[in-house]
Amino acid sequence: MAPEPLKKLQQEIEKTQASNDEQAASMADLRDHIQRAIDEPENAPGLLEALRDSFAQFQADHPQLAAAIQSAVDFLAESGV
Repeated sequence: MAPEPLKKLQQEIEKTQASNDEQAASMADLRDHIQRAIDEPENAPGLLEALRDSFAQFQADHPQLAAAIQSAVDFLAESGV
């Protein structure tokens, strides 16, 4: 089962409308990273890096998504990833 911050991030990604093709691709990549980290926890470091890289991209246009990303980053960092 996915940790709550990752579930919330998945939900936020699903309800967020991408502003452009680049954001849509980034959101698809994040969905893939999240699922891989859930399915195989050893992939969590890759997710953490992807989340950190994507935060700034969404901060201005999608603050709720950015907040969910930050929560997931905090959770993963606190988990020792």
